[in-house]
Amino acid sequence: TNTSDRDLQARAMYNVVPESTGAYFQKLQCFCFDDQIIKAGETKKFPMLYFVSPEMAEDRETRSVQELTLSYTFYPIQGRPAAQATGAAG
Repeated sequence: TNTSDRDLQARAMYNVVPESTGAYFQKLQCFCFDDQIIKAGETKKFPMLYFVSPEMAEDRETRSVQELTLSYTFYPIQGRPAAQATGAAG
């Protein structure tokens, strides 16, 4: 939810922990591929589709990993009006 009184334009960056598993994390569809616009007061859900490669189980460094943590951080994009990111005429 954008709790501010202004539209927010941001891009998400992801992180996978443990770091050694990152090479096996494959994003097929992710909101992080594009800039996102969240209007003032708006709540949004962001789609993603991913899988973890079975090759991870064969890697000596990662085969004992039982749990992955996937996190996203939104970073504001400065200096561009929100309409520019969506392609809207202005």
